[in-house]
Amino acid sequence: MKKCLIRVDSNGTIGTGHLMRCLAMAGELKKSCQVVFVLADKMGTELLEKEGFSYRCLESQWNQMEDEIEAVCQVIKEENAQVLLIDSYQVTKHYLECVRRLIKTVYVDDLHEFLYPCDLLVNYAVYAKDYDYENKYQNRDTKLLIGCSYAPLRQEFAALPEKEINEQIKNVLVLTGGTDSCHFALQFMQQIVDSQEYKNLKFHIICGKYNQDMEQLCELEKEKNNVQVYCNLFELVRFMRNVDIAISAGGTTLYELAACGTPTIGYSLADNQLENLKSFADKGCLLSVGDIRQGFPKEELLKRLGELTGSKMRQELSHRMKMLVDGNGCRRLAEEIMKL
Repeated sequence: MKKCLIRVDSNGTIGTGHLMRCLAMAGELKKSCQVVFVLADKMGTELLEKEGFSYRCLESQWNQMEDEIEAVCQVIKEENAQVLLIDSYQVTKHYLECVRRLIKTVYVDDLHEFLYPCDLLVNYAVYAKDYDYENKYQNRDTKLLIGCSYAPLRQEFAALPEKEINEQIKNVLVLTGGTDSCHFALQFMQQIVDSQEYKNLKFHIICGKYNQDMEQLCELEKEKNNVQVYCNLFELVRFMRNVDIAISAGGTTLYELAACGTPTIGYSLADNQLENLKSFADKGCLLSVGDIRQGFPKEELLKRLGELTGSKMRQELSHRMKMLVDGNGCRRLAEEIMKL
């Protein structure tokens, strides 16, 4: 049976986003081949075990990938794999050149920092076409998979029906991703949920595995009757479909919300989310409160919540989101990877 290796990491610094989208791709790939994850260390292996995937740990530094070249090449030989998928911002041109001599390579790109020497290049970002990949790679032996049709979402996000938009807002979903370096969830509970105009709303706050405020959030939950805190949930489609609006960080979660058609207020807490958030907002797919690293945007959040009180705005956002992402990206990606 064919074998695909997936080189990815997850930890308190980079969060869980890379691993989560790789798990989505692995879920589709395992229908046609054996999948083995390759990680620098044991961070993230608990989730892999839960999902039933085997893995190899390199015992290396996740942010010093060139130091692991010999080790990862040894794993490629030992596993007798045909394809290596890499999802890490730490990769270098030299790293890719070395592994490509042994195996077909796929790279998931968000930043376009250099021309990546690989067999298959994936960038599913809403802004990906702005990078002009076609011209830059026209004389290179690399196949391009560019645009939102390749967004790597789990199977449950595929071909969802139109979202029902209620006349009034009753339930709000708050998402911070795997980490919450700006303490967004905590400040949200302290400054927003008690606002007089929204005291009748129910707030569902999802906290990732590496959220450092978990204990405080759970304590605050006991004091507030309109808040429920959920820790480290894996399957979010049910929440996204059932709430009236979402407030989310600007990573891959935005593509999941788009597939669900959930009206969204977005914010950025990392450099690699800025362009994503701006592009979604420019296309009229969400309302943005911008980069929150300089301070919690209380007034802006209250303003945006007010704008979504009416059902017409929420209906328009939902429709535009659904037009952007159909949820079948993993199937398309797996088909192209298997061709390698």
